[in-house]
Amino acid sequence: MTKRNSLRALGLSAAIIVGAGGSIAASPAFAAPEVLPTAGAEFKTFENEAFEAGAAGVGTNAAGEVVLAVDETSDSVTAVEEVVGDATNVKYIMLNGPIEAAKQDEAVGGSGYMIPKGGAGYGLCSLAFSAWTPSGDDAFITAGHCGEVGENVKRSKPASDVEFTGRETDEMDSNDYKATVMDDLGSFTNSQFGAKDPYADDEKTATDVATIDKTNNKLKALPAVTKWGAAAEDGNDLAADATVIKSVGKAKAGQTVLKSGRTTGLTDGEVLGDMVFGVGDPNYPNDTTKLRYVKGFMATHTMRQGDSGGAWFNEKGEALGISSAISIGQECEAPGKCEDGEHDYSFVADLEHAVNQTPGYEVKLHVDAPKIENVTVKPGETVSGTTESNAKAAAAGDAPEGFKAEPGKFSFTAPDKAGEYEYAFIAQKGKHNRSEATTVKVTVDGNASPSPTSTPSPTATDEPTATPTEDPSDDPAERALSIDPENIKATDFVKKDAVTIAASGCTPGTEANLEVKPRGSNVTGHTDTATVDKDGNVGFSVYGENADMPNAYIGDYDVTVSCDSGDDLTGSFTVTEAGGKDDDGKGGDDKKDDNKDLPRTGSEALGSLGAAAALIAGGAGLYVLARRRKN
Repeated sequence: MTKRNSLRALGLSAAIIVGAGGSIAASPAFAAPEVLPTAGAEFKTFENEAFEAGAAGVGTNAAGEVVLAVDETSDSVTAVEEVVGDATNVKYIMLNGPIEAAKQDEAVGGSGYMIPKGGAGYGLCSLAFSAWTPSGDDAFITAGHCGEVGENVKRSKPASDVEFTGRETDEMDSNDYKATVMDDLGSFTNSQFGAKDPYADDEKTATDVATIDKTNNKLKALPAVTKWGAAAEDGNDLAADATVIKSVGKAKAGQTVLKSGRTTGLTDGEVLGDMVFGVGDPNYPNDTTKLRYVKGFMATHTMRQGDSGGAWFNEKGEALGISSAISIGQECEAPGKCEDGEHDYSFVADLEHAVNQTPGYEVKLHVDAPKIENVTVKPGETVSGTTESNAKAAAAGDAPEGFKAEPGKFSFTAPDKAGEYEYAFIAQKGKHNRSEATTVKVTVDGNASPSPTSTPSPTATDEPTATPTEDPSDDPAERALSIDPENIKATDFVKKDAVTIAASGCTPGTEANLEVKPRGSNVTGHTDTATVDKDGNVGFSVYGENADMPNAYIGDYDVTVSCDSGDDLTGSFTVTEAGGKDDDGKGGDDKKDDNKDLPRTGSEALGSLGAAAALIAGGAGLYVLARRRKN
């Protein structure tokens, strides 16, 4: 038997059961001497007797002592002491409970979770991707049909998930989908299955998405998706074999992509194309008109119950979608002209579109640190560095003179005074995804002169220099956001430049980004980019696109302006009930055609969407649609 020297050894947990509560023989086969053996056949005999008596662990230490781990909450303590007898070279480690398998402290996409449903029942689903809450805390993205807001979530032990039990392709009864709770994970904070109007063919909001905010402070959400390999199985640690997620992308027809979930593990297949599909509502299994529409794509992967909510991604680390639904069918030139054999088909919610329905949440991404070399330069010379193409550099501390950044590259101006200078930079993707800092040393050569300007210095005049004033220059603009007006009637909102948004305190010459998000309405959000002026100010305007439907814009709108030199600037405005200056209630100005001025935020009249019927791939069971929805 292998000598056990660590109380963290996973194999010891089984030994607790042996002999716990059982009868002990009156005369043990091993007669304990005054000094216990620490090696060889005699030690092996003692080890076996100790385990039979109920010891949780048996080992030795450098002092030549036998170390015994004993669960003091069990009834095996006396029996272990009898095996030890009068031996003096013994050290006891008294445990306050059984030794348990070490719990993984890193959570990744593709792993399984359980939703208590009352009694001993659980719903089983999978995580798609790690995420950030609006305030920058850990969260996870999964499918909306898996759970409801407020429901608590527990992680399942990977070794108990179907992928590691070998029956993932069976047509199993739902009662055979069992799993073991490992630890707490979090609770549902958003859940949307279908459009904002659940049964509407509304492509702009049709999705299958939920967010789970992490409540277990011992866990860390990693920007990665498990591949369910041997390394993950061996230690119940799904992060041990995972693909790092670096960006959010779009699935393309013909592309080979990967799927990860707790039932069928890692599978690959081909994207067949974009699709809006209708999924039967499990609350109405016999009503084929109750369809929840989802915008996404169709692929050739195998999925089964419990894979719902899982991750779709590619080898490059692009996050693509969320497992939503499954069906089995045939490829056909026309009805009745089909190829032989049936195939699995998967229906996937588009990730980018889904996350847009959960305001403030963003997918957690790995960000490489900026790359920049230590340099020796002339005074005033430009120093440059690079980032990933989808990342943007920011100063980690005070920004150097002339700092400029855009996706993929950044630069700044070396000081005019000779010396050694040190700067630190990070790279960012979105609001919360940040890299480790990179530090660079810039040596300004005092023997070199700045590069001459194209315009020579003016010749000195006989006039003395004017005496400086007490205020030689204006202080930098205070960082602030103003929204005017903050309340506006719907009929006025559909007029050009209805709401003006101004930010100050940004870095001159850099790009500022505007995002306007409606709260709980079908209005499409608005994004824009503008260049900050020399005084650090930037402005935008927003108004409703459809002057014929002013009341469609009623509601609250969150405003975010992101610009260099500080945290995001946030605010809001409200569009109130129509009844502005226009008697016809349509807004607009008779002197100009509002519909010619873009960009705008807006909502268009929506046509009916075609959809393919599919099955829910959730833990609650599969519901087959008997026929297509009638128009």
